[in-house]
Amino acid sequence: MIDHDRERVRTRLSERDRLQQLNRRLSDFLRKPRPRAETPEAHGWASSLSQRLTELHESVSRDFRKEQDNRTLAQLGERYPRAADRLQNLFDEQGRILENLRGLVDASMSYAEARKPEDPKLRERTRNLLGSMARRDAAETALIQDLVSTDVGAGG
Repeated sequence: MIDHDRERVRTRLSERDRLQQLNRRLSDFLRKPRPRAETPEAHGWASSLSQRLTELHESVSRDFRKEQDNRTLAQLGERYPRAADRLQNLFDEQGRILENLRGLVDASMSYAEARKPEDPKLRERTRNLLGSMARRDAAETALIQDLVSTDVGAGG
């Protein structure tokens, strides 16, 4: 792999670290007890969740757009055609993550604005999304490491 490719991979991994930090903060927030529904504190909790999900959505969207614009993963697919299926799975998962994240942002905003009753599964859905994001990140990292290892002769 040429130095330019290595730098792109390092930049990509750095961006993923930033998203993982946002995920950890959201996960920490979800571990704290939620105030009882229909109390003033519940509104503040829902507003805070909504803000955190919105920040995460903006970061994830920006990250995925940058990935597409830079063609980092697409170029790996061109360079390593054997990775096409794994790369396609990553791209498909991007769409599912964004769709689920938009749904969570909408649900949390509706709850924060008291337009709908609380979604009893909101925390669970958010945790599931964070798990999906972590699994996608791990799959992306493993794929990049496999390709780099093979390219430098360390893998098969």
